[in-house]
Parts: sequence; C-alpha cells; structure tokens
Amino acid sequence: MTTSTKTKRINVSPPIISMTDSPLPAIAPKRKPPHQFKPGESGNPAGRAVKQVSITKYLRSYLSYHPSKVKSLTKALVDAGIKGNMMP
Repeated sequence: MTTSTKTKRINVSPPIISMTDSPLPAIAPKRKPPHQFKPGESGNPAGRAVKQVSITKYLRSYLSYHPSKVKSLTKALVDAGIKGNMMP
C-alpha cells in the first residue's frame, strides 16, 4: 500500500511598504534646462566643418578626367621607388 504525502503550500506575500516607509531618498522630478541660446540664435553659428578630401579620392577624380597622365604618373612613381626616393 502506497501512502501519498501531500504538502500544504503556504502563500507568503512580501510585506507592503508605503512610500513614506521607503529607505530611499526622495528624488525630485527632472526639469528641462534653461535655454542655452537666445531666440533666433543658432546652436552652431560656424556651421558644419568642411569635409576633408583624401589624397586617394582626389587622385582618382583627377586621373578620371586626365587619363593621359596615368602613364606618366605611374612611371614617375616607379622610378622614384627604384631610386629609393619616395618623397618627391
């Protein structure tokens, strides 16, 4: 004969804490900061900085409009590399 043991479940709820009993300090609501700029004044009066063009993009653009210069530029670079003078 098998005996079944049933355990009784006890529901334990956490204690109820009111806001006045909280150990945490009261936090003031966040306010918007005062206006940094005068009305009509831009946030960046100088505007966006001019984007710098890399030497690679400049050379590709230049050589696409002047294909006859590709051969002479390549020859000059190879000659300078053979001589060991890469700073023309």
